[in-house]
Amino acid sequence: MFGKIIRLLDKYFEEVLCAICLATMSSTIMFQVVLRYVFGDAHAWVEEISIIGMIGGVYFGAALAVRNKDHLRIVFVLKSLPKFIRTPTIILADLLWLGFIVFLLVQSIEFMKILFTTHYILPGLGIENRWPYLIIPIALVLMIIRMVQVYVRWITKKDKELI
Repeated sequence: MFGKIIRLLDKYFEEVLCAICLATMSSTIMFQVVLRYVFGDAHAWVEEISIIGMIGGVYFGAALAVRNKDHLRIVFVLKSLPKFIRTPTIILADLLWLGFIVFLLVQSIEFMKILFTTHYILPGLGIENRWPYLIIPIALVLMIIRMVQVYVRWITKKDKELI
């Protein structure tokens, strides 16, 4: 039972998060459009929720791309390279990408330190600004985990190629 749950999370976690974030964003934007043009009214909380949904969709989508090996690669060009050049090129690109993710993670942690020392409440939602922004370091850690997972699967021969 526990193994089945882990396999489901491994397969669908980012997809579910992306779907929730993007559905939230698009439905709240549509709600705001109806409020403005039909009722002549608008609410700040709708815009704040849509922004949070967009942030989540972008960052969890990036984690999904890492899991699916679709990030920052020109697959057509890589597949046209000979195999002895292709693999080292992918590994070098992934090391650079990993370095960039770690850099972003360090910067987002510094940003979160600032947010946790200041007191700013989102006016529409009435919550601390720090909580929605936790999406960023969480998604960056998820990207690192997924990148390690891709390489573990490749090294253990569960995946034949890095593309």
